[in-house]
Amino acid sequence: MSGDYKQKLKQRLPITRLLEFYGARHVSSDLYHCHPNLGHASEDKHPSLIANDARGVAKCLGNCALNQGSSDIFEVIKRAEKCNFNDALKRAGEIANLPEFGQESARPSQRPFKKKKGLDNKDLNRVPKVYALEERHQAWLEQRFSAEWRWLADYFNIKAWHYHIAVPIDRSEVNWVFIPLDKQKDQTFYRGPSRSVQPFPNWPWEHGQTKHVIKCEGEKDVLRLYAEFHKRNLLNDWAAVTNTNGAQSLRPETGIFKNFEPRRVKSVLISHDNDAAGRQANKTARQMAKDYFDQGTKIKVLQFASSIKGYDISDFLNEGKTFLPKDQLELFNSRQEETGLAQGIQMSLSSRNKSWNS
Repeated sequence: MSGDYKQKLKQRLPITRLLEFYGARHVSSDLYHCHPNLGHASEDKHPSLIANDARGVAKCLGNCALNQGSSDIFEVIKRAEKCNFNDALKRAGEIANLPEFGQESARPSQRPFKKKKGLDNKDLNRVPKVYALEERHQAWLEQRFSAEWRWLADYFNIKAWHYHIAVPIDRSEVNWVFIPLDKQKDQTFYRGPSRSVQPFPNWPWEHGQTKHVIKCEGEKDVLRLYAEFHKRNLLNDWAAVTNTNGAQSLRPETGIFKNFEPRRVKSVLISHDNDAAGRQANKTARQMAKDYFDQGTKIKVLQFASSIKGYDISDFLNEGKTFLPKDQLELFNSRQEETGLAQGIQMSLSSRNKSWNS
């Protein structure tokens, strides 16, 4: 490979952009917080990484793989990916989206799908090594969650693994769910020591103060709901939960609501997909909620009127509709008007009321 190609890579891929790609956070001027993805021993509490685009080099002053002299982009990739120079060169081309040897290469979203080899299905307890979100993963998130995607990625600590996004099921990040970028080419799978049916997200300490719960179908619907909670400033009172392994896996013994305080929760909204498995899951979840929560808790099922098979709560929200009851909707709108942010919610209350099925 020619020196011209390496020079083009350095021009196309500034050292600071590469460091941010691997998780480094810019503080000021040439100073960054280093990241374990770059070989840092632990989370960098004090900025110790220095980078200079003009020189094209970086050096970490802490306990890090980058503390051995100044490193260019290829040296950074070698240490981050634990690979040789030739592999680092190819990886730099992928990150910079620069054709190799003058050949036109497809953008990440257009590359032909190749199933990743080397993941032993017998070793289901082992979680594959995840890494910072790449361009294709960011584009997937932005397409589905719009402006909320960055907050969502940070709140759930979403990572990447080849053609999947990886989301920790619990805050200890022991168990993970891997969601495909293209469900036609691959499927959702789970890794970690506990792969039995469990709540997602499994956050006992954070859900203990929740007042309103939405039980939905699938991890993507949970992410969509949390984006909505954040957008409407509802995180203090609202939470969403699903069960892993799909609607057909929901059983009374699952304990899907175990992280919520029974007497504190005022309402539970149950909303699975508009198909046979979803309708059965609605009945099962409703009975589970009745058995678990206090008698004063209002339990409703949002049964979609749409004739589209598989229509779900994400589709419902993407059409501008809302899950908010009438009294909370009026309170939300009044708060919006007071702050000058009123935009309205594109749904008539009459059509919303018809959607509720108690």
